[in-house]
Amino acid sequence: MSSEALSLPPVLAPKLHLPRLRPSIVQREALQARLDAASERRLTVVSAPAGYGKTTLVSAWATHCNACQALPVVAWIALDDGDNDPIRFWRYFITACQELYPGVGRATLACPGKSV
Repeated sequence: MSSEALSLPPVLAPKLHLPRLRPSIVQREALQARLDAASERRLTVVSAPAGYGKTTLVSAWATHCNACQALPVVAWIALDDGDNDPIRFWRYFITACQELYPGVGRATLACPGKSV
C-alpha cells in the first residue's frame, strides 16, 4: 500500500445514506413527477436558493424510487466544502455506486495516487 493511500481519510458512511425524512414533510407531487420524468435523462440538476427544500425533495423522491421496483434505484452522496477535492469526490462517488453495483470501480479505488 502506498503512503498516499495511507494519508486518505476514511469514507464516512453517513454521507452515503439518504437523510431521514420528517413525518411532517409537505408532499410535492408535481415536483416529484418532474423528477420521475427527468430520470430518463443522463443528468438532472436541481437548483434553488438555500432553504428551499432541495435536499428534502430529492431525498423523498429517492426514497420513493428505492422502494419502487419500476423506477431507478438512487445512490446518495452528501457533499460539503471538504469534498472539493477530485480524489475525495470520486472516492465517495464510486463508493456510493458500489451500493448499487458491488465491485464497480474497485481498481480505481485501489490506485488513489493515479487520476480517476
